[in-house]
Amino acid sequence: DFPAESTLGPAPLPLEYRFEPGSEHDGVTLIVPQEALGQLNSAHLGWLVPGLLEEKVLALLRSLPKSIRRNFVPAPDWARRVVRELQFGEGSFLESVAAVLRRASGEAVRAADFQPERLPPHLRMNVRVVDPQGQPLSSGRDIDELQRELHENTVLLSPHIVLWDREKGLYSRPILAS
Repeated sequence: DFPAESTLGPAPLPLEYRFEPGSEHDGVTLIVPQEALGQLNSAHLGWLVPGLLEEKVLALLRSLPKSIRRNFVPAPDWARRVVRELQFGEGSFLESVAAVLRRASGEAVRAADFQPERLPPHLRMNVRVVDPQGQPLSSGRDIDELQRELHENTVLLSPHIVLWDREKGLYSRPILAS
């Protein structure tokens, strides 16, 4: 449940794991070449990795306003139930969690009801952007901000342009036939 690569984007990208509570590096880090940065979005990165999904759903349940949260007790039981019904990586994470809660309870839960900014850092994907030599350019947990920060040098490429080669441990750019 803690894969070496993420399949949340258009191509597999490497993941690193660190258990360093309180550190900016705590949790899961997705390593992405600058050229592929435009291919990522926060809705999909919300899925994190399967091994942290139950903990993340539990934290999201606890972030709900009390008027909604009181319908989902005990929260750990609801978190397990939600995770069993989710299709990992399909669609927006918050929308998917809200949909499962609506179906299971009949309560009108919306993605906007969650407060993901209240989640501990290790339950939000850290993204490290690297140059062609693999050297870090920037990192953070807000993909939209990283994309704005590095926009001048980011090229929105086809999903088939930048690929992670797991055997070689590096990124490649296949030559496209014209």
